Amino acid sequence: MSEDKALWPAVEDGRVVEVLTRQVSGSLQDLHCSVEDALDRLSIIMETHSDDEFVSNVTKAVEDLQHIDRVMQRLDNVRKILDAWASEAVMPEGKDSGWAGYMTGKFVMPQEHLVLREVMQGVNLKGRGEGDNHG
Repeated sequence: MSEDKALWPAVEDGRVVEVLTRQVSGSLQDLHCSVEDALDRLSIIMETHSDDEFVSNVTKAVEDLQHIDRVMQRLDNVRKILDAWASEAVMPEGKDSGWAGYMTGKFVMPQEHLVLREVMQGVNLKGRGEGDNHG
């Protein structure tokens, strides 16, 4: 863990915060899409089936989806804080103290790598929507 500490700049590098903000935003969008799709499917299923046990099981599934909604709300709060931090953090030109390589090793999905690459290249750092790394 102490070697990780050396990777992080002494002054906040706004790109680090920007990457994290966009990763959280993309995750929130993915969760939102999944929940909406699941709720739509469950509504259709409930309309076409009248078996009490079946409807009870679907109702339980909807309650489980509400837990996901609470997680989404918590992540959205984190995203808002990161976004505020990013707007105040320094955006150094072309400097990299090693954190980009460190983060590359932590990310596993292509969308995560795309966000990191875009931020490091200065592509649309601000003004991107929440669904930008969805898909």
